[in-house]
Amino acid sequence: IETRIDDKKLIRVLISVAAALVIFNIANVLLGEPSWQITRMCDLDTESNFSTWFSSSLLAIAAFMAYQVVIVSGQDRGRHLWKVVVVILILMSCDETAMIHENVGVFFQKHIIDLSQLKGSPWLVVLGVPALIGALVLVRKLNSYIKTSNARKFLGAGLLCYITGAFL
Repeated sequence: IETRIDDKKLIRVLISVAAALVIFNIANVLLGEPSWQITRMCDLDTESNFSTWFSSSLLAIAAFMAYQVVIVSGQDRGRHLWKVVVVILILMSCDETAMIHENVGVFFQKHIIDLSQLKGSPWLVVLGVPALIGALVLVRKLNSYIKTSNARKFLGAGLLCYITGAFL
């Protein structure tokens, strides 16, 4: 039995879940966080909850979609670059669930450089800036292998949403 995922249906479901999480989080904050259990489950600013799991799932789905590009690219020169994208997205998916980036930031702060004067998370300085620069370089290289302007727009919009979410 062959089952095929309808891409448009998947996108609608994922957007609906993301929108529901955002709306639920906003409502929870506006109501003064009446229940710590609900806050713990839906807070978009914390880890180890449904929102984090959903984010990890989105990254895993993105890795699968990038893998599909590897398959259809045949022997095209960009194939190896898309393999790099697949590995990065898988690692990001694992990191989102395992909270590796937070622990790296804490390790650096504790053992290498004092980042206590920062108001935000230390991982943003340790990993965030290099990751942002690396992502921009990777996207620039990928851009030469993307054939349609719509695909470029979707890649750019996705990257912008992800980076905005990570830094805000």
